Amino acid sequence: MIGPDDQNDNLTLSDATQLTAWAASMGLYGVMTWNADVDAGGVDGNAPYAYSLGIENAL
Repeated sequence: MIGPDDQNDNLTLSDATQLTAWAASMGLYGVMTWNADVDAGGVDGNAPYAYSLGIENAL
């Protein structure tokens, strides 16, 4: 997603375009990123590793 993340790092349109081109060149259908710090503590501090565990369960 283009714009600032929760640490005020900014993903530009150029960044997103380059990531999309890279993913397509690798035969991937998409790229998903998230902040590991938020995942480690949970958004409200009540669900540590929710994203990682959800992905692990899905796999």
